[in-house]
Amino acid sequence: MTDHPQFGFLKQVSLSPENLVIGLVRNKAETEKKVASELSDRGNVHIVQGDLASYAILKQATAEVTKIVGDRGIDYLIANGAYLSFIDAFDPIGAL
Repeated sequence: MTDHPQFGFLKQVSLSPENLVIGLVRNKAETEKKVASELSDRGNVHIVQGDLASYAILKQATAEVTKIVGDRGIDYLIANGAYLSFIDAFDPIGAL
């Protein structure tokens, strides 16, 4: 079984302990389990629950990331998420 491309990227950017890495994921428990099993020695990786379809969850994630980052700030933000609309191009105008 091969790694998901984003996990390979996580492995690379977290190699340097100077890099603070925060992953925003839908399934926090499973992701933390994988990170713990494969990258247990990297204390610079933090996993935060997030869902682009939920404002409340994103607001909570923002507060959690703020606590992690503190005054240090963010050097890079990589948005690798997508929100799929439930509206189809072939739906009638009433569906909007």
